[in-house]
Amino acid sequence: MRGLLRRLAASVGIAKRVHPHGLRHTFAVELEQAGTPVTTISKLLGRSSIAVTARYLDHLTNGQAVAALEATGLPPI
Repeated sequence: MRGLLRRLAASVGIAKRVHPHGLRHTFAVELEQAGTPVTTISKLLGRSSIAVTARYLDHLTNGQAVAALEATGLPPI
C-alpha cells in the first residue's frame, strides 16, 4: 500500500510524503468536521477507546490556525 500511494503521488506531482496513516487521519478529521460524533468515528476507525480517538482528533489544523489568526483582525505583517 505504501509503495502504491508513493507511486500514485509521484504520478500526479505530489512531492509531499503520502502514507496510509495520513489517509486514515484525514478520514477521521473530515468526519469530525462534518459533525460526526466521536463515538461513531471511534467505531469506524476500529478503536476500542473513545479517549484515544478524541486525543487523535484534538489538534488544530493549519487551515484552522490561519482562520483563527485572520479572525483576530490584526494588521497584516
